[in-house]
Amino acid sequence: MTLSSSVQFQGNLLGALAAWESLLGARGVIKDTASVTKAEQTTFACRNAIQALIYPETTQQVQECLQIANTFSIPVYPVSQGKNWGLGSRVPVQSGAVVMDLSRMTGITDFSEEMAYVTVEPGVTFQQLFEYLQAKQSGLMMDSIATTPYASIIGNTMERGQGMGPLADRFSHVSGMTVILPQGELVKTGFAGYRDSSLGPLAKWGVGAYVDGLFTQSNLGIVTELTLWLRPKPKVFQSFMAYLEADADLGPFTDAMRTLRLNGLDLSIRIFDDYRLMSTTLQYPYLEVGNERPLPQNVREQFRERLGGLGKWIALGGLYSRSAAMASLEAEEVRQAFAPHALKFVVFNEDTIAQQDFDGLSFQAPQLNTLYYQSMLRGFPSEMTLKMAYWRKRHPAPELLQPLEDRCGLIWYCPALPCRGSDIRAAAGLIEQTCHAYGFETNVGFLMLTERTVVIIGGIVYDRDESGEDEKAMACHDALIEAFIERGWSPYRLGVPSMKWMNLADSGFLQMLSRIKSELDPNNVLAPGRYQKS
Repeated sequence: MTLSSSVQFQGNLLGALAAWESLLGARGVIKDTASVTKAEQTTFACRNAIQALIYPETTQQVQECLQIANTFSIPVYPVSQGKNWGLGSRVPVQSGAVVMDLSRMTGITDFSEEMAYVTVEPGVTFQQLFEYLQAKQSGLMMDSIATTPYASIIGNTMERGQGMGPLADRFSHVSGMTVILPQGELVKTGFAGYRDSSLGPLAKWGVGAYVDGLFTQSNLGIVTELTLWLRPKPKVFQSFMAYLEADADLGPFTDAMRTLRLNGLDLSIRIFDDYRLMSTTLQYPYLEVGNERPLPQNVREQFRERLGGLGKWIALGGLYSRSAAMASLEAEEVRQAFAPHALKFVVFNEDTIAQQDFDGLSFQAPQLNTLYYQSMLRGFPSEMTLKMAYWRKRHPAPELLQPLEDRCGLIWYCPALPCRGSDIRAAAGLIEQTCHAYGFETNVGFLMLTERTVVIIGGIVYDRDESGEDEKAMACHDALIEAFIERGWSPYRLGVPSMKWMNLADSGFLQMLSRIKSELDPNNVLAPGRYQKS
């Protein structure tokens, strides 16, 4: 094993590796150069070095691994499945850490059809849970994810990531966590930590101080188990699609969707631009445009026509109804709210999908079914949107999508903003202006996370094999975040290249976090630099 010459270890790495190997066995400690180099791959330029990987398989082993880290003063960086593509993958915030990979902890340890919950370990993926519910012929649905279905449920939840359906604000629908603190102590949160209580998987708050949030977007503990709340499948599911012709339509459309949600309609909705949909099917036409970038407007419009006359913006939503009568009324309610602002508005249900009656849409029927109906809106996992990572590659997307190995360039930026039409329209203009200035297409989505808040999941997509693109993409990313902050639209999630913006948080808040960190992790072994002031 070759250690990075740029990292100065204060602890005894070889001693720690020997102790971990004694605990986990040879297959539980990976230190060969090829494996470590592969783990250092990201979808953007990053030189943060990993020294080895360890693979605990039980909560007790996680405890003992942290105790060893403290004994030898070696930092560890936990990941669940390591598929945090576009934000850092498995790479630690600072060089020199040993990655603690929890992907072998794949237990589904509790499930209740009656009370609609499931308890999972960090290695459980969205695909695994979907198949588990299918095998049980469950009447419950999970909330899926918009990228790879092989991402970790706990990993996504601890980052406060989002879903696609009615439980999109994922962390709002979990309880009863098992947490290992940095020195190896075990803590159960909420009622799970209250003696003889049966409420651990059922109630979020518990009794006394609520601490669960301390372990999201932090380096204060490792969550090895949590309960995820599910919901019954709707009696009737309908989805709807609206094509918006221009940025001007975003304002009234956003205000309409806020009004519907504030009035209690069981509705999930997101708005994304044409590039996001086009890039799941098409690729950049380098030869046709003579390498000009970003994509010329006339070609962009031609691509829209090829896919059935897309608007510049596509709104996609789901309706979850308790009866056929309610479904009919709710479909008409959203039609009246949204259709006046749309170039095209279509409701999808069992009949229209079965008859392939898509109101003149020429997008391929199987893809329409996957996107609009038998879709992530209903908890179905899909890799369809992951194809967008290959938009700028000069070879077709392979059947097996591997963005890291194929050197796809992808950097996410993630601000939040008020669910208000004027804000959404202004953000759309800012994104287009900034991305075009750096030579990139926009590829942006707005998710209505709550009645009052929209989050942006924006991607800078490029080809890492093209010289200079890494640098341009990171400059564009930084310029976007700075512009959002200047407008009062704070980031709600930070990736490895954007942790520096933690410095803008309130000084009192940062001091409090620092004091908690010092108390829980005096040796600073757990994920140094992650969501803390630099």
